Amino acid sequence: MCPYVETVVQLAIAMATFYLSSTYEDLKDYRRVVYEALRKAGHHVIAMEDYVAADQRPVDKCLKDVEAADIYIGLFAFRYGYIPPAQHENPKGLSITELEYRRAEALTKPCLTFVVSDTTAWARVFDDAYTAGDKGERVRALR
Repeated sequence: MCPYVETVVQLAIAMATFYLSSTYEDLKDYRRVVYEALRKAGHHVIAMEDYVAADQRPVDKCLKDVEAADIYIGLFAFRYGYIPPAQHENPKGLSITELEYRRAEALTKPCLTFVVSDTTAWARVFDDAYTAGDKGERVRALR
């Protein structure tokens, strides 16, 4: 690659806007590490940690922010996450996390997904196989 193109590519990457997606309570420490690393590297990061009260439904805000981002980052463990009601334009009953991922895919955004290994020790309180009525089927399908 010629030096000029390489420089332009590096600048474009340096100015990228990332959307950070995951369930929150189980992955907040991992989110913080990713968020801080991206910010330290000079990137703009859109994450729920920066949200304030608004007159917009959380799912609508999240999906709009996915659209505004250049790159989607998804962190997936063993929780499926909050499922907005069907009347909030969610007839398939998907979690906000899955809706964000699907929106990024539909918009052909680069998607960087990180999935916790099945062999990783994980607190059962954060594992839908133990806590959810579906025994973790939805999160397994998403993963």
